[in-house]
Amino acid sequence: MTPRSGVPFGTRMCLRSLITGTLLIALTGCPTEGGPCKATTDCARGRTCCDGKCLDTENDRNNCGACGAVCEFANVVPSCKVGRCQFQCQAGFGNCNDVREDGCEVRTIDSPDDCGVCGRVCTSVNAASSCAQSLCGLGACSTGFADCDQEPTNGCEVDTRVEVAHCSGCNQRCSLPNASARCEASTCEVSGCDAGFGNCDLLSANGCESPLGNDALNCGRCGLVCGPQQLCADFRCRATELILFGGALSFSMGNTTNDVFRFDLISNTFTQLNPATPNGPIPGRAGHVATFDLPRNRMLVWGGVDGAGTLVPTDVWALDFTVVPPAWRKVVTTGTPPSERFGAAAALDGVNSKWYVFGGSTELGTGLSELFVFELATNSWSQVHGRNAPGAPGDRINAMAAFDPAAKEFVVFSGNNSASMDIRELWRFDVTARLWKTPPISTGPIARVKGALYDGSPVHLFSGIAGLLSSPASMLEDFWALDVRATTPWTLQTAFGPVGRLSAASAARDGKLYLFGGGATGSAGQTEFTDLWVADPVAQTWTRLNEGLLTPPTGKLQATMVGR
Repeated sequence: MTPRSGVPFGTRMCLRSLITGTLLIALTGCPTEGGPCKATTDCARGRTCCDGKCLDTENDRNNCGACGAVCEFANVVPSCKVGRCQFQCQAGFGNCNDVREDGCEVRTIDSPDDCGVCGRVCTSVNAASSCAQSLCGLGACSTGFADCDQEPTNGCEVDTRVEVAHCSGCNQRCSLPNASARCEASTCEVSGCDAGFGNCDLLSANGCESPLGNDALNCGRCGLVCGPQQLCADFRCRATELILFGGALSFSMGNTTNDVFRFDLISNTFTQLNPATPNGPIPGRAGHVATFDLPRNRMLVWGGVDGAGTLVPTDVWALDFTVVPPAWRKVVTTGTPPSERFGAAAALDGVNSKWYVFGGSTELGTGLSELFVFELATNSWSQVHGRNAPGAPGDRINAMAAFDPAAKEFVVFSGNNSASMDIRELWRFDVTARLWKTPPISTGPIARVKGALYDGSPVHLFSGIAGLLSSPASMLEDFWALDVRATTPWTLQTAFGPVGRLSAASAARDGKLYLFGGGATGSAGQTEFTDLWVADPVAQTWTRLNEGLLTPPTGKLQATMVGR
């Protein structure tokens, strides 16, 4: 029965006994912990009747606050207090999302986003975040970076993709032979070459491997290959020999020759060559023009007169040095060549392989003034302009020509006209614009014929004769430099050299000027020379090369010479 107070009698008795401290024996109305019950009212305060047993739902983690309410969460130390599950994370875990249902979901012992405690984020420069034993640390470096100073606080501080001292890895310093280096994509690359060296194979591993001062395959710059019978010295391809061809053995012009001589610039010796003649022998001649075609290793010869004073045919002949012995061959040409003539002026634009031929004389002594160009690469002739073209020089016989590679100009100096008058004019043909520059320059050296005009920048002039066809004739010994771009183009040089002469064979090569033979005429008569000279325009010196030789070629006039 239930008293008015609403508290079961048995329960009241249990409470009273607890309050008074009276020892009650065999008090069946007070259920013990886990004792049988039919309802919670049969249980003591803080107990709940669960499946016929009074359980401590205030402290039992398996029945916390209610029957069967188990205190169980991931990574949580289970406990119940005052009927409520307590939430204490296990060591090394944290409830970082504040959601009870998934417990302490984060391993704070090794989570870089919640290291040691929730919300503590580990960060590293150029590296993965790392947390170990609840402490932030340095993780794996990002690709291309490294921790070379072993200092975790500044992360992976070195970019091994670009750092010269740590290229591709710590302490892997870039160092290349004869070069300054850079690190690019974790590879040592050539940044620049030391003076006098080139990275000509384009490989970085061996640095700047080519000594440009003496490498015949890369002379002065990568890819500049010196020609056959040339060496590389002081960053320039140097001819090691001169080739002398043809000419007249005397002033009488009755005995022209087709002899070929080689002068070795290393041993300073002459040797006569005996070329093969698969197309027959080349006719002897004088007053012709010649040039050396370096890319094709051949000397080209055109024009002139034979020993009877007859103009030779317009064939182009080549002395082919690609075979041993060298061979004379007739060149198969296209286009319309100049008409037969002697005493023309010619010079080579070596960069563009164009050979310019201007003026000359017919067999009857009539002056000519057409300009032709021969394309060495295609063996083709073309006419730039006809005779006495407007804005072009008039007829010229025995004029002198040279090519200035810096100005890109073909220059023609002096000569005489059909009236046998020497003409004191310097004409310049711009090979880019394909026009003669006007007016011509009429200052500088006096008019002359048959002097030596040398290719180069500047062009140089030596000797010649004034008034050859109109008395009185005068041998000249002057030496001039011509800078066509200067306000005062002509400058008289002070170098002392050979005696004055006309019709000498001349060649410019590697900044040096060579002169062979020729002759002089005066009160003592006529003289043919056999001396060979070289001028250094920079040093302002002339030096005889064949001094004391017992067997030089005989004297020659109107021969040609090329450097090879």
